[in-house]
Order: sequence, then structure tokens, then C-alpha cells
Amino acid sequence: MIQIITIPKLGLTMEKGIVSQWFVKEGDFISKGEPLFVLETDKITNDVESPEAAYVIAILVEEGQECDVHAPVCVLGDKGEKYDSHA
Repeated sequence: MIQIITIPKLGLTMEKGIVSQWFVKEGDFISKGEPLFVLETDKITNDVESPEAAYVIAILVEEGQECDVHAPVCVLGDKGEKYDSHA
């Protein structure tokens, strides 16, 4: 089942974050709790973990890209599942 991972809000005043490093690539399997990417804000740097065991279906942002809070950054799902960002 497709799950879209978004930029989490890590503080009351946080509006944006930068995906500074990916620990995975498309097609990788990741276990629940393993880090997906490093998120940098103006105050902290934090690893964002996978909420479930799944395959990385799509990575939607590049390393170094700044995104708004709750912006989609990657898609997890079952092996072979497809994701259409225009649907």
C-alpha cells in the first residue's frame, strides 16, 4: 500500500526543512525505524525514520532541496507498486 512520506514539523516555528542526505535509493527495502533521510532546519538536524517496513517506490526531492513542512519527499509501498504523482 502506497504511503507518502512528508517533511515533519519538528518545532512550533518550523516552516521549511532541507533534505540534506538520503540513506536509501529507489527500489531499496527499508525496515520500520531505519533512517530514510537527514532533515536540516534552522535549529536542528534530525534523521527521519521509516514508519513501516516497505520498498522505496519514489524519491521526490533531491539532496539539498528545501521543502515546506508537510511537502511530500518520498513514497513507500509494496514491491512493484507504481506511484503516479499526477493522479
